Amino acid sequence: MPDTPARDRLKLAFIVSLVVVILMGLVLMYLGVGTGLGTERTVIVKVRAIDIANEAAKQVKAGEALYTEPAGMRIGTITDVKVRQRQIAVADATGTLEAADDPTMSQVDLTIEAKGRLAGGVVVLGNQVVSVSQRFQVYTDRSFFDAVVVNVDVR
Repeated sequence: MPDTPARDRLKLAFIVSLVVVILMGLVLMYLGVGTGLGTERTVIVKVRAIDIANEAAKQVKAGEALYTEPAGMRIGTITDVKVRQRQIAVADATGTLEAADDPTMSQVDLTIEAKGRLAGGVVVLGNQVVSVSQRFQVYTDRSFFDAVVVNVDVR
């Protein structure tokens, strides 16, 4: 049974759409943001996470591998870990705010050594663009948490 003209138009529209999507993908692949990234460089990133439960903070250790996402590509290693109690503001009897330790939460400062790419001031580790004051997701074998980048050193 031959195709009806309406069905032929649908097939043609599908094929044209597929070709357009493939062409757009090729354009992005060859002209997109990541194409201008240079060669691999060593990047030292310092990040700070401030709302980590005390038990979870004890799990983060120097020497742990860092990944782009759970079950993702390894991008580096945690080289230094500093854990301290998170500071919170509390009011005394007169209403004056003072700093006090939060008994349940910790602040974790990490130093990460990773291989990244640099071009035009943009540093990329795996699939994360890294710049000061930007969120950074920390994935290790035993933990996952959000942090904020406080320093980036490209070597």
